[in-house]
Amino acid sequence: VQHWRARAGAILTGADTVIADDPMLTVRLDDTDVLPPLRVVLDARLRSLECSRVREGGAPTLYLHNAVVSPPDAADAAFASVTTRHGRLDLGAVLALLTERGINEVHTEAGATLAGALLRGGWVDELLLYQAPILLGETGRPLLAGLGIEAMD
Repeated sequence: VQHWRARAGAILTGADTVIADDPMLTVRLDDTDVLPPLRVVLDARLRSLECSRVREGGAPTLYLHNAVVSPPDAADAAFASVTTRHGRLDLGAVLALLTERGINEVHTEAGATLAGALLRGGWVDELLLYQAPILLGETGRPLLAGLGIEAMD
């Protein structure tokens, strides 16, 4: 995972992942001199700001939010508003914004909702899956939401 992060221009995640896991999303390799990728948090209402690890570790962090939300003044993060579609941040607009910033490879570490939306939207070139040994079951969580996948076959 660290090598995949190191080659990306940005690491994309959602507010729910930040709230649930409080990740750092940094490259932790001793043998690399690459610039740290931009950490991008999709958080329409900026409800994950109390989780601070995503702003630690020397990599820049960008929160993308709904235009009606006023971001705080923060020295440890940047903020940009993005249009919404169907109550969620418009992923096409998110990717266009990242492209404008010169980012051409986005590594996503997110939950089923964001992962499924990216796949449904046709914005996925490659899937790299790291998953716990439990694949299906009553307590299992979906890997990709909204795709109607109910069985392994």
